[in-house]
Amino acid sequence: MGWVNTHTRELFDGYYSLDITYELLLGGYYPTGINANSNYVARDLAALGLILSPQPPTDPLKVVWKTIWSAKVPGKVALNAWRIAANILPTRRNLSLKGYDGDTGCVLCSHDPEDSLHLFINCPYASDIWSKAGLQWSVNGAASMHECLLATLPRLNKEEVNKTLMLRWGIWKNRNSQVWEQKSKHASETFLITLGWYEDVKRSNASPVVRCRQGVKLVKPRAGQFKMNCDGAYIPSTRRGGVGCVSRNSEGEFLAGASRPHALLTSPFHAELLALKEGLRLAMTLQYTEITFESDCALLVQAFQQEDQDLSTMCLLIYKHASGES
Repeated sequence: MGWVNTHTRELFDGYYSLDITYELLLGGYYPTGINANSNYVARDLAALGLILSPQPPTDPLKVVWKTIWSAKVPGKVALNAWRIAANILPTRRNLSLKGYDGDTGCVLCSHDPEDSLHLFINCPYASDIWSKAGLQWSVNGAASMHECLLATLPRLNKEEVNKTLMLRWGIWKNRNSQVWEQKSKHASETFLITLGWYEDVKRSNASPVVRCRQGVKLVKPRAGQFKMNCDGAYIPSTRRGGVGCVSRNSEGEFLAGASRPHALLTSPFHAELLALKEGLRLAMTLQYTEITFESDCALLVQAFQQEDQDLSTMCLLIYKHASGES
């Protein structure tokens, strides 16, 4: 058996004990007819493969990666969630590990240190947002964000996962605004704006509805009533625009009009909304008691007619202007 010992040591020495190797090679697995002139020792290839090429270890965060990349959220939101899970987000704690010697306290509450677990879970600012969203995190003394993600993400349904990733992106964006611009939104504002954007994303990802364009016949108001036609214009390249409104009586005769330029508009819908607001101002100035407002913006009409709670950007604009903000 000297040749077996020699070739066995050549193949396995430094990796497996000689006793285990003998058990593998001499347990009935080596080919018959092998002789001293053979320059190798072999056994059943499948069994040997399990020894030389063991199964790779299972990634404990596999379920987290799958949850993140299957979420129906914008790419930058999913990427931000991945950076949080991989612990490579440039929080002050992580920066200190790479040589940063400045303040390591939380930008939003001064807690030291600012790491992902604190910023997105334990920080009072984040806790306020999660409370408003109806998502309470019971981390049970988790020592890291990895432990927190493994304990929470698998229990959430798809809608809750989407909102969680969106709100974490909103928290991170607000934190960066505070760092670089010294501007920080209230938790309520961050919550509304972020989920408003999420509602817009869901609408844009929904199956398009085919609509047939039909001619619209203008209907005159009843005798003694008035009609206010409102319209807005928007230039995307400059984010500027203008609004106008015209008042007519039941005979279609022109009574009054108003127009106004606007800067820093966000969308065509924003321009249409400001046009309606201008029409309301004119109607109040003329002291109309019975008046019908008319707009060619179907989204604006639908937004005012719906009864369900809506957190989209469009309805946030309506709430903003209805409260008297400019």
